[in-house]
Amino acid sequence: MTGTVTNLVLEMLASPASKTLSAAVGLVTIVLLIVLLVIKEGVRAYGGSVSGSWMPIMDIGIIPLLLASILILGARFLALLSPG
Repeated sequence: MTGTVTNLVLEMLASPASKTLSAAVGLVTIVLLIVLLVIKEGVRAYGGSVSGSWMPIMDIGIIPLLLASILILGARFLALLSPG
């Protein structure tokens, strides 16, 4: 049973639909990260006293997206380097 499940998962991950979904998720993650960083800088530059209370709130969304973006870009880079 375990071998069948493992083979099924490997076939699913190698399918074109999985690669398309991966690319879409990566694109959305990186675009959302860029948008949040631009908003954070805008609040910091023009927010005045409001910016102090918004910075920690913005970090709640930015830090996980930054880590996800690093993982996505690292996986893409490793895929380029792999001989297969």
